Amino acid sequence: MRLTILCLIISAFTANAFITPQQARAPTHLKDIKSVGDLCDDVVGKTEKLLGKIDEIVLKRAMRLVNHAPALYTLKELGTAAGSSKYGIDAAASALAIAAPSMLSVPAWTGNVLRVVCIAQIASIAKSVLATDDDELWQSDIAATTAANLAFAKVLTSATPLRYMALTSVVSGYSARSASEGKMTIHNAAMQILSSFTAIATILGAANALPAVVPFLSGQPEIIAGLGLAGYYTAATRGANNTAKKVINAGVIGAILYSKIAGGALSLTMSNLLQFGTLITVGTAYVAYGAVMKAKEALA
Repeated sequence: MRLTILCLIISAFTANAFITPQQARAPTHLKDIKSVGDLCDDVVGKTEKLLGKIDEIVLKRAMRLVNHAPALYTLKELGTAAGSSKYGIDAAASALAIAAPSMLSVPAWTGNVLRVVCIAQIASIAKSVLATDDDELWQSDIAATTAANLAFAKVLTSATPLRYMALTSVVSGYSARSASEGKMTIHNAAMQILSSFTAIATILGAANALPAVVPFLSGQPEIIAGLGLAGYYTAATRGANNTAKKVINAGVIGAILYSKIAGGALSLTMSNLLQFGTLITVGTAYVAYGAVMKAKEALA
């Protein structure tokens, strides 16, 4: 009896010794757990790939748009100050009035520069947001644009716009002063144009405001206009001016000269020739010639 039991035990151990690993079967519930884990890994992997595509196509550009939001917001405020509901692209030229000496009045149509500045800003922001790599506008550029828009909006709404005109000229010229080259690009066009125009407007506005500071100049429009031309000539013939500034200088003084000629300033009558206004017209023509030559050299 004992011998029989011992033989059975030995037979059982011997049989188990010859079972290969392939013949050993894992419990069914362990296989199920493994299958569920593989499925979860597959779902998570595909979800991450999908989110990566969404990040690349949508969220990346959405975050870029948020990064440019300050410039867009202040551009909207600038448009509102100009009476526009479309970020200033439909602003009327009359929204930007330039104070100048009576004998150097700036034609109203030059106010269309406001619309050009707004369109150039929108084009720059759109290109930067849609860029395939990193943002093309640096944070310093966005900050400078934001500050310039705020200052320029005050020009359109303030009762004393001259101080804000000067501030706009300084702030908007930051990018041109900090750049190694003065070449115009889609990203600096708006600020270069704005800086150039507001610098000229500041010079003419300062000349126009002189009688309030120097009382004996009151009632002396020829002297005030002469001082304005002197300041304009100095600014227009600076060697450090970039191309945009040279073109804007020539355009504004050319518009002033055309306005004077259209108003009969060159009428060859004795009474007209004996007036001091004729000297101002000649001076305007001289400054215009110098500014146009500078612009021609820059565009050559």
